[in-house]
Amino acid sequence: MIFGTDLALERREITNSGKNDGVTVTKRNTQSASVTEIEITSDVGAEKLGKPVGRYVTVELPPFSSEFDDTDSRMFAVRDEIKKLLPKNTSGVLVVGLGNSDITPDALGPKTAKDIFSTRHITKSLAEEIGLPSLLPVSSAVPGVLGQTGIESA
Repeated sequence: MIFGTDLALERREITNSGKNDGVTVTKRNTQSASVTEIEITSDVGAEKLGKPVGRYVTVELPPFSSEFDDTDSRMFAVRDEIKKLLPKNTSGVLVVGLGNSDITPDALGPKTAKDIFSTRHITKSLAEEIGLPSLLPVSSAVPGVLGQTGIESA
């Protein structure tokens, strides 16, 4: 099947598969978000959705307005879902902003990576000294897309 989307959630809606197809869908609502987890557990499910076996999470949020601040619960809803994807005892995180920064619908990855607070260069002793003893090393990269760089990045 040819899909016009790469989101597992949308692919699941298109295929409208039944039970025992190697795909599990769990939906839940938080205070500020609707979260859908799709777990592809078999080769049958992977073939049906055209995605590798794995866990896919979609967080749907109401629009952000000019009243957004650092305590906005929508931000925490996304944070909580990302934390669940990280293995326990993670020693660092690499954020890769895939997408074309020159095309609005494809610019989310590069724009997000640009706003990441990269901390890999901050030593553990400095982090402790400034009151952030549990600071995780974070790096970010924005590789661009084939049309910009001539290099396949996804």
